[in-house]
Amino acid sequence: MRETCWDNVVNIRHPALRVEMADPHVESTLSWSFLREEDLPELKDLRDATDYLDDPIERVDLNNLHDLFDAPYADPTRNAVVGRDRNGSVIAYAWGHPRQGEGEARFWLDWAVHPAWRYRGIGEACIVWLRDRGLEWYEEQRAQGLADPLWLGGYVDEKLTLRLRQMEGGGFVAEKWFCDMKVMLDQVNPDVIQTPLPDGVRLAPLSPELSEEVRRAHNCAFSTVPGANRLGTVVWEHILAITTVRLDWSLVALDDHDRVVGYAVNSGYEPNWESQGYSEGWTEFLGTVPEWRGKGIARALLANSLVLFRDAGLAGAGVGVDLHHGEAAYRLFTDLGYQPAERLVLLGMRP
Repeated sequence: MRETCWDNVVNIRHPALRVEMADPHVESTLSWSFLREEDLPELKDLRDATDYLDDPIERVDLNNLHDLFDAPYADPTRNAVVGRDRNGSVIAYAWGHPRQGEGEARFWLDWAVHPAWRYRGIGEACIVWLRDRGLEWYEEQRAQGLADPLWLGGYVDEKLTLRLRQMEGGGFVAEKWFCDMKVMLDQVNPDVIQTPLPDGVRLAPLSPELSEEVRRAHNCAFSTVPGANRLGTVVWEHILAITTVRLDWSLVALDDHDRVVGYAVNSGYEPNWESQGYSEGWTEFLGTVPEWRGKGIARALLANSLVLFRDAGLAGAGVGVDLHHGEAAYRLFTDLGYQPAERLVLLGMRP
């Protein structure tokens, strides 16, 4: 592993990291080790502490952490480290999440530092290690024949200015802004959600048998979006299998030849419900293949998703909107009663 020298950070003693610099003003140095599955409950406790202070848009529970640990290409015992204080408590972690799509390799950054240990350079050190580990991971993949370019980055809540500064200090730049939009189901006008479908199109549940066709439709739908990553089969199947995704709340639009022309993949992020005070269905993926756009299919998928959420006893619905998609995309949601909430920033780097 490439040798890295960080000034003004705590001593990171894991032999693979080879960092010898220490901040003399920090009383306790950290002992770092690669992430093991048995560490996940302690990571959950750390996230509980950071989430209590930060109130992030998205929270995690232990099931989410296990999903990440078992994700395709994850290799967390090489791409993630945990830092412990002298008492053995986990007070920080840095976790890189590789994802090999079609046309671009991505390495997503995730890190956390206990509130009592912030402003000591640990978060900045995590970013540098993740950046360098991502570059090393990419070189390892290239040695095995990968030809796709690399993108590294992550989402940060716009309000979490410390995390934004840490990523910017590591050389990452803001690429896109996303807005969460939400609606309470008891405030949705029943007349609004009665959206007709075009002739020759019907809605059906998203069954496992349709999974691969939906993946192809998704890649087709987002082929016109700059910077969008085409999802491979292995990653797509894992996405549909994780604990938050609900196929029973998800829909596909089929033409009269039973081809998928649109889809809404919906989820339930239960770890968020307690902090926000209500249950919520979330539209994870929404798209229409280009030749069927402008016919009301996306609106019908959204409207019927609201019905599924309501019938499941949920109180609200949400979706993340790329603000670069323009007024038409924004109006699609506001017409159904969605209103803007918090914003996320996507920061990235293409070496």
